[in-house]
Amino acid sequence: LEKVYLPEAIENITRGDDALFTSLSKSIVVNGAAKEDLTSSLLSIDCSVSEENVENMITIFNYATSRLLTLQNKKHKTHQDQIQNQISAKKLDLNILLDTRRVKAEKLSLNSDRFSNEQKLEKDKDEELLKQEELKHKKLVVAAENNLNAVNRTLARENAAYKRHEELIPILEERIKTLNTELSSIANARDSIYEQRGGDDSSSILLTEALRAIDNRDGRLRDQIEALNQNLTIDFPLTRVAIETRLDLLAESIMLAEDNMAIVKHNLAVFLVEKGYHTKELVASSANIDTMFEAFDASHEAAKLRLEADIATLELSLAQSTPSEIIAQSTIAPVPKRSLKLIGIGALFIGVMFGCFAAFFLELLAQAKVRVSESA
Repeated sequence: LEKVYLPEAIENITRGDDALFTSLSKSIVVNGAAKEDLTSSLLSIDCSVSEENVENMITIFNYATSRLLTLQNKKHKTHQDQIQNQISAKKLDLNILLDTRRVKAEKLSLNSDRFSNEQKLEKDKDEELLKQEELKHKKLVVAAENNLNAVNRTLARENAAYKRHEELIPILEERIKTLNTELSSIANARDSIYEQRGGDDSSSILLTEALRAIDNRDGRLRDQIEALNQNLTIDFPLTRVAIETRLDLLAESIMLAEDNMAIVKHNLAVFLVEKGYHTKELVASSANIDTMFEAFDASHEAAKLRLEADIATLELSLAQSTPSEIIAQSTIAPVPKRSLKLIGIGALFIGVMFGCFAAFFLELLAQAKVRVSESA
């Protein structure tokens, strides 16, 4: 009452009455063990307070007390309902825990997990399966190595073809020179035959046939020279570009094949390492499941005892709880008007001081700029 009801009553009494607030501020809280009257045992009012104010105070005090007691009883009822809901929830958990069908299902689930884990452990320790898995990884390594070797052989063939291509170019150029030399000799032979004819159109048939043979040979040589020039200027450059493109693709294929071979070798090494860790995990999981299965009854009994203890604690709290334990929050006494005035005056004084300081600083800065400009 001294911490909650009395401050609430004084606040209601003195709200808007400064004179009464000044009088009540002199009141003394008294321990009411010596008096039977509740009101007179709580307050001892100074003699300067009038009888009318005292009656007004008692009326408002009784009203505030009744209102706060109602609030306290309401909060106590809410508190009791919350505890009762907690008890109901705990009892429901206890009924679910004690359900025989649920217990059998949990045991069956643990037994199934243990059997499944034992099968996995036996399969993991099977040497034949381990060899098969390891053989799969080794086959992948062999396949990657064969692929790399095949690409290297193709690269060697392409390099040989490129070398032959480059070696054939000088040969063709030399052949063209030889054919040009032969063309020169044919031209000399033709000139010689024309000299023998001496400009006589009635020359022998033999000379005519000789000229025809020379012209035919000249045409064949020129066709050969044209074909060789076409090879050197068109066909050979195209062939060189194609070979170089294939060489670039083979170089990329070699890089990919080397990376693939490194990956499959790494996977083989990782498989052997992870195999050991997987076996350890299965052994630990099997031991854990066995422990849970063996300790299931004890854990079930412990959970049952914990729920029963929580229910007993909540029921005891529900039985011993009283409204006086649920105390309403006390209100804050209103700030006197004089205090508000003092706060406003202080804020105004600080603002004026800050304004004067700012003006002085700005003036000092302006004078400093003037001096600097004059000196410059």
